[in-house]
Amino acid sequence: MLYESYLELIVKPLLTKPEKFNAFVTKDDLGVLLHFSVAKEDMPRVVGKEGATMTAVRTLVRQFGSMHQARLSVKLDEPETAPKPLEESK
Repeated sequence: MLYESYLELIVKPLLTKPEKFNAFVTKDDLGVLLHFSVAKEDMPRVVGKEGATMTAVRTLVRQFGSMHQARLSVKLDEPETAPKPLEESK
């Protein structure tokens, strides 16, 4: 889809493991939501200092959506490999 391709074009150059990039689209009454995930090691690169890189990605995608008469939002999903909390032993 057009929106996924644009998001991929923006995010993949930031990644050390671009093969782990995955994106999909959901639509609802409020517009189009682009979900994407990256490798755990690439999360800091995508988020950036104080979220600056992710804010820039959201701004670019929102602007792209307005050019195509669509309301776009972006969500970075947590990697599946996040450590699970340890259970306390008695």
